[in-house]
Amino acid sequence: MKKLLLGLCLSVLASSCVAPIERRVTANPQMFEKLSRDHKEAVRSGAVKEGMSKDAVYLAWGKPARVQMGRREGKNLERWSYNTYQPVYTTSFGFGTGWGGWGGGCGGFGGFGGPFSFGGTGLDYVPVEGRSVEFINDRVVGFTIPR
Repeated sequence: MKKLLLGLCLSVLASSCVAPIERRVTANPQMFEKLSRDHKEAVRSGAVKEGMSKDAVYLAWGKPARVQMGRREGKNLERWSYNTYQPVYTTSFGFGTGWGGWGGGCGGFGGFGGPFSFGGTGLDYVPVEGRSVEFINDRVVGFTIPR
């Protein structure tokens, strides 16, 4: 029984350590097999190259956060954007309800505080556009990667 439990724990741990790229490749073997040798190597390293297909970009970078359509030089253009997250420092303040009503304190309007007070500083992360890739005729014609 101990060996079975240990084996189960190790398999769960091993599967959780698999990189996202490898998970996408494993989940989509036909998609990966259609790629050229050069594009397979790029996918495995998480890189995007001009001329890659949408499938190759999906395998390398995953599902985009946003897809935009447009035109360039008379051709249909598709742009995939991927988010990154930037820290934003926040400050909050408020009034506790206390024990006696608004403002806390034991006697109603007697002051701030009480058991339900809140306030202070915090750190949140907000999504911003990070990298992007552009396609014409379902092939990469350009991409951006922030420094």
